[in-house]
Amino acid sequence: AGGKSGLTRKDFFDYFGRRRLGLTDNAVREVEETLVRSRPSWDELIDRSFLGPDLKSRYRDLVAQRWARLEFRRTDTVVRSSS
Repeated sequence: AGGKSGLTRKDFFDYFGRRRLGLTDNAVREVEETLVRSRPSWDELIDRSFLGPDLKSRYRDLVAQRWARLEFRRTDTVVRSSS
């Protein structure tokens, strides 16, 4: 529901970051690096939330799915512009 199901990391950063928002390559790289560095804290925040155990599990699964959709891995490096 809602959104482009075939969205890739390159699509996200090239189209949304560079074209729609007009971010420079350096700004896009900083956003990617921030996302990669912040990923471990997402699970910690979910664990500390007031959600029940079932919702916490579902939320963690959703984050993992979205992370995988954008082709991120915990040891990732940033994608470079094709231009």
